[in-house]
Amino acid sequence: LDSPLMLAASYDELVDDLKTRTQADEVLRRQVLSMCGDPADEAARASLDQPPMEKLLRNIVRHNFHMLEPVPKDGEAPSGDLFVGLWPLGSLVNHSLRPNVTRTFAGHCSCYRSIKPIKAGEEVLDNYLDMRLPASERRDMMRRNHGIDDEGPDANDAPGAAVEDIMATHREIMEEVEVGTQEAAQEAFAGLVNLTNQCMEVGIMDPAFTNIFRDFGLTAGQLGSAEMSLQGLAQAVEFATAREPYSVISYMLALRMAHMACLAKDEVDSETRCSVEALARRHFEMVFGRCAGAFEAANPEVSRCLAEGVASSAGDGGGGVEDAEAAAKRSRTE
Repeated sequence: LDSPLMLAASYDELVDDLKTRTQADEVLRRQVLSMCGDPADEAARASLDQPPMEKLLRNIVRHNFHMLEPVPKDGEAPSGDLFVGLWPLGSLVNHSLRPNVTRTFAGHCSCYRSIKPIKAGEEVLDNYLDMRLPASERRDMMRRNHGIDDEGPDANDAPGAAVEDIMATHREIMEEVEVGTQEAAQEAFAGLVNLTNQCMEVGIMDPAFTNIFRDFGLTAGQLGSAEMSLQGLAQAVEFATAREPYSVISYMLALRMAHMACLAKDEVDSETRCSVEALARRHFEMVFGRCAGAFEAANPEVSRCLAEGVASSAGDGGGGVEDAEAAAKRSRTE
């Protein structure tokens, strides 16, 4: 658990506030200058008696800032502008494509939780980036923001040309879904079937393909097929966890599976519903921690649906395919 040195509504505001406060606050100045910057800044960072120049502060912020991302509500990422800030612990944790911790936020505090065993003396590693980014975008972002090369390509990076073609086709297909008609959804689904087949033919579990299977699952749900929806979302979870066993992304996907299963309880048996709910709860606990009532607080609508599903299993097991279709439409917002 790590409290922020400073928060601001935007990147530029954070730099401006740091510039103002480090003029007179020597303690804050020392804390900020202890954070990493560009190699050429070492001499300037060692000069603790003088207020730092704006260029130096921008370099430090560029290397160390994080966006404060609230806990998703009912599996949906928050909309609107997010705060940015500097966290002391966050500045010490290095980047890896295969991290051993996940980073979330509780209020303004950042939280790091282990997602795999960490041996004594082993470095704590966080993934700075969205794990769904293709290798080319990761490389550009790491060089631009941190002045270092990306670890990849690795065994989970599909060939760049194949990824570029598949991602471009995916964008075109999803523009059709946004039209909002059933005919557009059917046409998009046909395209997504072909596209998911292309992903599988590549033969590499590249997390960059995660959203393609997610959208296959959501579109199938919109068209009324809970079984195909669950298959697509389950495949999306597999791609999302190819490098990181647990993440906010894998949790959101697992939760959508649980929600779809309980909404379409006439198509999905109780054993499957219990299984996907357990999966969603497991990912939640690994990412956000185990606390009584936390899952329900973060997911009031889904939790209500899950509770109703348990009750109906003891009764007549009434269906909810239309509810599942509506939920699939709402889920396409991330």
